[in-house]
Amino acid sequence: MNVNLIGCFESSIGKGLSEECILINIDGVVQLQSGNAADRGIVQDETRDWVFGYNRYSGKCSIFYAKLWGILEVLNFIRHRAHEKVIIQSDSLEVVKALQGSVSSISYSALIRRIQ
Repeated sequence: MNVNLIGCFESSIGKGLSEECILINIDGVVQLQSGNAADRGIVQDETRDWVFGYNRYSGKCSIFYAKLWGILEVLNFIRHRAHEKVIIQSDSLEVVKALQGSVSSISYSALIRRIQ
């Protein structure tokens, strides 16, 4: 499975996506008082038709981790759908850099490797 990362939700990607391509939009939120996090996202096909959406409670973690767990979760869902290409869109530069290998941190390297 080929995975491309896009740094924002308002990308020009989506017009003329190749066949069997899946587009994933991921977002994460954390309630500041409790520290509880959740992630959500939508998955679209190459014509930008809705495939499925999801919401997931992530427990107590940062927005960064909520987004990473969301990406991993949705990749696990679509892995069995036999799509050749996946494009992940995120509004978090930190997440994009971490997944592209621009940032190295031992604390979340196992999670990054699972996503990659």
